[in-house]
Amino acid sequence: MTTKWRRLPEKLVRNISVFRTVWQTVASQIPPWVYFYRTIRYHFKFRKKVSPTNFGEQLISPEQAEKLPDNSSDYKNFSYTYKGLNCVLNYISNGVPVAFVTWHHGAQIHAEYGISKKIPEIALFSRSVCQYGKVFSYSMDKAKALSLLKMKRFLQAGRPIHFHIDGAPLGETIKAKVLGVRADLSTGPIRIVKAINGIRIIPVTSYFRENCTIDIIFHCSFPETMDLPAMSTPEIIRYLIDFFEKDQINSAPEQVMWWFFVKRQLRLRDQKS
Repeated sequence: MTTKWRRLPEKLVRNISVFRTVWQTVASQIPPWVYFYRTIRYHFKFRKKVSPTNFGEQLISPEQAEKLPDNSSDYKNFSYTYKGLNCVLNYISNGVPVAFVTWHHGAQIHAEYGISKKIPEIALFSRSVCQYGKVFSYSMDKAKALSLLKMKRFLQAGRPIHFHIDGAPLGETIKAKVLGVRADLSTGPIRIVKAINGIRIIPVTSYFRENCTIDIIFHCSFPETMDLPAMSTPEIIRYLIDFFEKDQINSAPEQVMWWFFVKRQLRLRDQKS
């Protein structure tokens, strides 16, 4: 047999390597095959039940756009519990600028919908344009620098925003370890946020529970002592990643989308080639 046929596909090799790293970081106390089974069960039992339709890249007429689903029906079979919501609503009603930050693990696929359900004035920034009832997300992938400008203007106008700390690695990036895996993280959103006077950064975690229940937690106790202007952008990003990692490990270590890292690695490589 030739070397050509003995060589494993690059994506498979990356998947094996990334899974091993995440397992060692998150759940090394249990056998790797048990953890693998739990993560795959998390994907197919919970995540695959929801598949939001995005608006794609093609320019269409308003009439055509109105016929696209608003995605609300995807979520009707789930119930949502909220922790820290009153604290968040109090900040917003008092005019405090708020930036909600999530990441791509846990019940991330429900986070945008769950937040917009209780805070309809939220400006959602994600990779694609999706509609949740009457709330639309803004595409970071397509608009790039324009998205950052929108973030700044929304916050200056007192409108809360939401973005992923581990979103698309666009523009200037830093290298950091996320669940043990080396990743390139965009600095743009945090640079915008830290420049807003009086800003409150609220990490939001979300987890699948039994009986189609989603826990959404607004971490209002996230240190108010953080001197954002004095901290560098990389320090804030790494601080947030560390916070998310600890909460994930303590709350739902099996709800980790480890294959997401492989997609990011290959996508970033293609962008640079």
